[in-house]
Amino acid sequence: MMAFPLTPDLDVSFICTWRENIEEIVNNGWFVWSFFGILLSEYLYFKMEKTTYSECLHQICLRLSKQNILCVKLFQAIALNQQWIDEKWNTELLKFTDHAPYESQDIPFELLDNLQKEYSLIFQPNQPFHSGMISLVYKVLQYKKTSQGEVNQVLILKVKRKHIQRKLTYAVRRFHFLRCLITWIPGCQTMGLPFTIDKILHTMEQQLDFPSEVKNTIEMRNKCLHLRYVKIPEIQENVTKMFPDSILMEYIDGKTIQEIEEADYKIYAKQVLKYGFVSSFLGGITHADLHSGNLLFLKTIPFGKGDPVYQIAPIDFGLVVKTDVRVKHIMMEIASELVGGDPESIAIKLMEAFIEPKNLKESIPERQYNQLKDLISNIMREILYKEQSANQMQIYKFFQGWNHILSSSVRGSIPIRINEEFVKIQTAIAMANGISMTLCKNNYMQVTNEVLEELFHVSLFA
Repeated sequence: MMAFPLTPDLDVSFICTWRENIEEIVNNGWFVWSFFGILLSEYLYFKMEKTTYSECLHQICLRLSKQNILCVKLFQAIALNQQWIDEKWNTELLKFTDHAPYESQDIPFELLDNLQKEYSLIFQPNQPFHSGMISLVYKVLQYKKTSQGEVNQVLILKVKRKHIQRKLTYAVRRFHFLRCLITWIPGCQTMGLPFTIDKILHTMEQQLDFPSEVKNTIEMRNKCLHLRYVKIPEIQENVTKMFPDSILMEYIDGKTIQEIEEADYKIYAKQVLKYGFVSSFLGGITHADLHSGNLLFLKTIPFGKGDPVYQIAPIDFGLVVKTDVRVKHIMMEIASELVGGDPESIAIKLMEAFIEPKNLKESIPERQYNQLKDLISNIMREILYKEQSANQMQIYKFFQGWNHILSSSVRGSIPIRINEEFVKIQTAIAMANGISMTLCKNNYMQVTNEVLEELFHVSLFA
């Protein structure tokens, strides 16, 4: 006689899937409610004059970091993109993100122990002296035997926070839900919020890729070997190959932009602009995240003839912009024409470099082509001749005007779009713009003109 089980074997996979979907919906809803609840409550406290603007920003960052440390990055990107904050307050946010709160469970003790044993490291001190949202940074000593005896070399050790990959995965799912949600809210598309969220997600994924950061740093160092005013830290590549969640590099004893003397601003401003022009248009690679926390300033007494007194030291090359050879050459031509150049000629070159389809003049009616050329020429004419004291708003207006042109009726029936190269350069310029404006004060165009004159009429490696 065949025995039958009292309870049949049921396929419960659909129950598990259903339960997971419910949990995901609840988590997404709670995330959105908490995120905007924090922003709204702190904003109301500020409007009621219970907190200052600085205290309001600090409290927002502190509360968001407890929800998920990467939420601070999202808030910073949206706030800066929507001009809720200016460069001064963005600098305040950067101070927070460079010293983000951490707990003992964020420290990868096992990794640190292995690195200490493998490479004879001594931690100075035992606690991180910088704590970013992705990584923790330590100052260490490494003993090395040389022909002159033992030497203590000061280095920087950068390690990922423990479980940061899990936090990123969580953040990605929540941010994607937020992106889908706001696409249904009127006005959010025109504000560019979906694009901002996409960009910040891509940025965070890149910053977790330490092997790529090491490769970028080595490439940038090789490109800048002949630039005496630029110092790029030397990387111990073998360390990251063995321990992919760590980077061991040269320690650079420099000052931040808040610590340098105002009398030295112009010298450093010219070096920052030179570095931008040379690395982008000659090297084809430039820093894409050059905010005040990623640039150090050095002022030393020269030991020999020709040694520089002033230097800049870009650090943290997790995000870089690489341009192709064709665009690099076109931008070189444009840069050489910025001093007293013809706005119409510059406009034609910009269209050739950054608008698709590539054969634009042959792809659209002549009337529409001329309209597009005239609109871009007017933007360039205003920046080059009417706004000699360019400021952050002018740079924003340029990109806003450019984007408006391509979304207007000028396009007709031909699909005109900005190419990837323009997006890359737009990102790099926007990130470096705050430092450049601070150092140049109200003389941005004047200092830029001087730099271009030096680069193209005197010596490229001055």
